[in-house]
Amino acid sequence: MNAPEGLVDAIYEAAAMPELWPAVLEQLVTLAGARAATLLSTDKDGYGRYTATQDYQDAYGDYVTNGRQFENVRFQRSLEY
Repeated sequence: MNAPEGLVDAIYEAAAMPELWPAVLEQLVTLAGARAATLLSTDKDGYGRYTATQDYQDAYGDYVTNGRQFENVRFQRSLEY
Protein backbone atom coordinates (compact mmCIF):
# COMPACT_ATOMS: atom_id res chain seq x y z
CA MET A 1 0.00 0.00 0.00
CA ASN A 2 1.29 3.45 -0.84
CA ALA A 3 0.92 6.26 1.66
CA PRO A 4 -1.28 9.15 0.55
CA GLU A 5 0.53 12.23 -0.70
CA GLY A 6 2.05 14.13 2.19
CA LEU A 7 1.38 11.56 4.93
CA VAL A 8 5.03 10.64 5.50
CA ASP A 9 5.96 14.33 5.62
CA ALA A 10 3.14 14.94 8.11
CA ILE A 11 4.46 12.15 10.37
CA TYR A 12 7.94 13.67 10.39
CA GLU A 13 6.50 17.10 11.12
CA ALA A 14 4.39 15.73 13.98
CA ALA A 15 7.49 14.13 15.49
CA ALA A 16 8.91 17.63 15.85
CA MET A 17 5.62 19.39 16.62
CA PRO A 18 3.46 17.09 18.79
CA GLU A 19 0.34 19.22 18.42
CA LEU A 20 0.14 17.93 14.83
CA TRP A 21 -0.32 14.28 15.88
CA PRO A 22 -4.14 14.31 16.11
CA ALA A 23 -4.42 15.34 12.45
CA VAL A 24 -1.90 12.67 11.42
CA LEU A 25 -3.80 10.05 13.42
CA GLU A 26 -7.03 11.13 11.67
CA GLN A 27 -5.33 10.48 8.32
CA LEU A 28 -4.20 7.04 9.51
CA VAL A 29 -7.70 6.23 10.78
CA THR A 30 -9.15 7.09 7.39
CA LEU A 31 -6.49 5.06 5.60
CA ALA A 32 -7.04 2.01 7.82
CA GLY A 33 -10.82 2.26 7.90
CA ALA A 34 -10.68 2.45 11.70
CA ARG A 35 -12.90 4.39 14.11
CA ALA A 36 -10.18 6.01 16.24
CA ALA A 37 -6.49 5.96 17.09
CA THR A 38 -4.12 6.95 19.84
CA LEU A 39 -0.39 7.30 20.28
CA LEU A 40 1.06 6.61 23.72
CA SER A 41 4.62 7.04 24.91
CA THR A 42 6.02 6.24 28.34
CA ASP A 43 9.28 6.61 30.18
CA LYS A 44 10.93 3.88 32.25
CA ASP A 45 8.90 4.88 35.33
CA GLY A 46 5.62 4.42 33.51
CA TYR A 47 4.87 8.11 33.14
CA GLY A 48 3.00 8.45 29.91
CA ARG A 49 1.79 11.01 27.47
CA TYR A 50 -0.71 10.45 24.75
CA THR A 51 -2.56 12.00 21.90
CA ALA A 52 -5.65 10.69 20.18
CA THR A 53 -8.16 11.34 17.46
CA GLN A 54 -11.16 13.42 18.52
CA ASP A 55 -13.47 10.39 18.78
CA TYR A 56 -11.08 8.71 21.21
CA GLN A 57 -9.90 11.71 23.26
CA ASP A 58 -12.37 11.41 26.16
CA ALA A 59 -12.17 7.64 26.51
CA TYR A 60 -8.40 7.50 26.35
CA GLY A 61 -8.05 10.47 28.67
CA ASP A 62 -10.09 8.56 31.25
CA TYR A 63 -7.97 5.46 30.63
CA VAL A 64 -4.71 7.29 31.39
CA THR A 65 -6.00 9.64 34.10
CA ASN A 66 -7.37 6.76 36.16
CA GLY A 67 -4.29 4.55 35.74
CA ARG A 68 -6.06 1.89 33.71
CA GLN A 69 -3.05 1.49 31.43
CA PHE A 70 -1.38 -0.29 34.33
CA GLU A 71 -4.11 -2.95 34.22
CA ASN A 72 -3.06 -3.77 30.66
CA VAL A 73 -0.65 -6.73 30.47
CA ARG A 74 0.87 -5.53 27.20
CA PHE A 75 1.54 -2.09 28.66
CA GLN A 76 3.18 -3.64 31.72
CA ARG A 77 5.39 -5.80 29.52
CA SER A 78 6.48 -2.77 27.52
CA LEU A 79 7.81 -1.16 30.70
CA GLU A 80 10.06 -4.17 31.31
CA TYR A 81 12.30 -3.33 28.34
